[in-house]
Amino acid sequence: DEEAFVPNRRQLARLLVGAGRERALEGLLPSDEEAREQDDREGLNLLARYYLARYAEEPKTLWLEQAWHATQAALASGEIEEAEKTEAIQRAVDIAPKIQAELGAHWLNESFTARPERGMEILAAIGTSASQSLSMQPMDESLRLRLLELQTTAANALLDAAPERATEWRRELALLAANWLREAQFTYEFDDSTSLGPRMQRDYYGNYFYNYDSSWNRRGNLPNPIGTQKVLEHRPSDTWIGLVEDTLRPRLHTIFAQLYLKVSEEGKAFPYIEALASSEPKAAESLVDEFLRVWAKNHNPNEQRQRTNPYMFMYGFEERANGIPLTRSKQERNLAELGEWVARLRALTVEVDEELVANAFKSAHSQ
Repeated sequence: DEEAFVPNRRQLARLLVGAGRERALEGLLPSDEEAREQDDREGLNLLARYYLARYAEEPKTLWLEQAWHATQAALASGEIEEAEKTEAIQRAVDIAPKIQAELGAHWLNESFTARPERGMEILAAIGTSASQSLSMQPMDESLRLRLLELQTTAANALLDAAPERATEWRRELALLAANWLREAQFTYEFDDSTSLGPRMQRDYYGNYFYNYDSSWNRRGNLPNPIGTQKVLEHRPSDTWIGLVEDTLRPRLHTIFAQLYLKVSEEGKAFPYIEALASSEPKAAESLVDEFLRVWAKNHNPNEQRQRTNPYMFMYGFEERANGIPLTRSKQERNLAELGEWVARLRALTVEVDEELVANAFKSAHSQ
């Protein structure tokens, strides 16, 4: 009879990792010192996994820092297999924001200054993972959001620590921006959000409540979108956008404006409409129309009143507060603001729909 296969410690450790049982690695791995002395990059990565499993079970900074130092040792100068390097890079950028701010910032800054080749590898590794995430993990929007967070962390560290080198990595920065754009376009089409964060509303009976927009999948087997607020939190910065090619920049400005208008933030959308007007007037004209619609909705004094039961009386303070939106001073402020916006819109040299302006006027003036 053939002898039964008995795995050694390292093989058993790999089996446990494959089964998602990193916490059970205790006793199977070398010490940190032994792994460093033997230049055991796989062992260092396994140690980092074990420490993170301990941190998930018992969230003490000690475990996070040990995972950090093991990961740093795995990325030290010398020979390292590609798979081990990619794993260590992604883990390091993931850990960096969680540990003491100065420790994580120091590593990221050092990556892009003293060791620019590591910075390139960080951007490439994160960019590759993020570019495949929508097709490979369509239902896991939390994972895809984490990849967006990772690439934003790395790109911002590059731009902050070594701005003079940023132009050398335009291709990588463009890849990361395109990754974000792909997710943002899907969010714009399918996310249910109508505001940045919860909005206070009143139900049919006049009770106030906070509405948290949900983004769960209601579209069968289509991917789950990342929420609009989260996508915007991790969008490319203006400095970053300035480094991408001219063909990509208008597409980014367009989706920025679309997302802000989607969540009724017309003021935040306007700078991107303005930036788009000179290069893409047709796209800007469509956004100007949507800008006026959103402004009219946001400044309609009757908008909130229409959500309450018209047969219900509220006494005391509530009754007086219910009349505030209809005052003359409110109308005057609305119309003055509308006049300022129309002047700014007409300065864009795109056609402004006069009917939409008239509708905005009527909404702001109230019934």
